[in-house]
Amino acid sequence: MKEFINSTLNVLSHDAWLGVYAVLTLGLLSFALFQWLTTKGQFLAEHRPYVIVTVEPSKASPQLVDFIVRNIGRQPAKDVCISVDPPLKRAREEGRSDITKAKMLNENIAMIAPGQEMRIFYDNMIERRNRDDLPSYHKASYTYRGDYSKRVYEENCTLDVEALKGTDFISVKTIHDVGKSLKSIEKVMKEASLLRRDGLIEVDASVEPLHEKQQREVQEQQDSNERINEILEATGFHEESASRRRTGK
Repeated sequence: MKEFINSTLNVLSHDAWLGVYAVLTLGLLSFALFQWLTTKGQFLAEHRPYVIVTVEPSKASPQLVDFIVRNIGRQPAKDVCISVDPPLKRAREEGRSDITKAKMLNENIAMIAPGQEMRIFYDNMIERRNRDDLPSYHKASYTYRGDYSKRVYEENCTLDVEALKGTDFISVKTIHDVGKSLKSIEKVMKEASLLRRDGLIEVDASVEPLHEKQQREVQEQQDSNERINEILEATGFHEESASRRRTGK
């Protein structure tokens, strides 16, 4: 077998050897290119932007729902264009900005950084009770592109506003509740007349012991009675009153 191989190698011409080298080189280059493309594909897949659109309970209260656009990828998402069908509709719009006119739902978002989220108040679930005219499902379609590959990504998802319907929540007090309490206290303090600039108050303060105060009040009452008697005697009214008591008239 060894002699056969050696004889075969000796028979190959110079051009044949060049052909063998060319085939081996091409194979190595193809393998290297495949490895590079695989590595590049993995890199782009791991470092691409990844935008999600969702509705979630608000951080302020589980009874409130927020509309959220979040980039959970590792690359900035650019030119994010969002379309929601049917359009978002609140149970009550009075005193609130029209959510359908929000810029992020009508114009492209220039960039959403990795880990960044854009959150807007959507609705109050209590106010949505027994409202058959309000849609509970929305289809969100959106496109965006990345920085490195310039590839345009197209995504679709379904938003279920009532996904948590029928569940219970545990109320947890947060710094938001502390802020609300402080605001209420501030309002009460501002309305207190004592704390206004023109507010007045009378204070009856005493530092004397109780028994001395009682003795002083008794003495002041006696002094007052004596002054009254002196005035009555000076005017003769005191004698007239005494005479009437004696005669019974």
